[in-house]
Amino acid sequence: EGQPARALEVLAPLANEGRGEPLASALLAHVLARLDRLDDATRLLAAAKAAHPRHIEVLLAAGDIAVLQGDARSAREAYLAVLAAQPGNVDALYGLGLIASERERVAEARQVLGEALAKSPGNPRVQAELAAAETFAGNLPEGERLLAAVLEREPSNYQALTALGLNRLKAGQARAALDDFLKAGLIQPRY
Repeated sequence: EGQPARALEVLAPLANEGRGEPLASALLAHVLARLDRLDDATRLLAAAKAAHPRHIEVLLAAGDIAVLQGDARSAREAYLAVLAAQPGNVDALYGLGLIASERERVAEARQVLGEALAKSPGNPRVQAELAAAETFAGNLPEGERLLAAVLEREPSNYQALTALGLNRLKAGQARAALDDFLKAGLIQPRY
């Protein structure tokens, strides 16, 4: 996370424009996304998917990049392809839950994220997203409980801080919500 130029230098030759090592392509796509080079990440993953159509990490990265681009259909397809090959894959379940949560489809988000949490108890990403879904549903105490557990273990989890800000905003605590949003923004300015 701290040396994206070095990561590019190491991963690019291994990825070989998507035709090389599939894991390197997936990792490189994430680095490109962190550098706001989503178009480059998408091109890389298109080549990687052509060369390695069923590689789990390539499919997960394709789903993650599609989420960042707001392309829920492509993200969903990628995550479902992962689940077809690896039923119960926590990262794919998280991705599907994230899509549902972002669209405030609470019942679907609860179901998918609950399945992911059952397979990976204490997973902070899953807990934070499930808390956001509970917040959207108006179940503020459950959302706050989940977020407290995440933040106790990881006080600088910007996803959890953002979800806590949403929770507090819905609870009418605007000042506390703003503090949480500012903390999250300081930790991860592009989030």
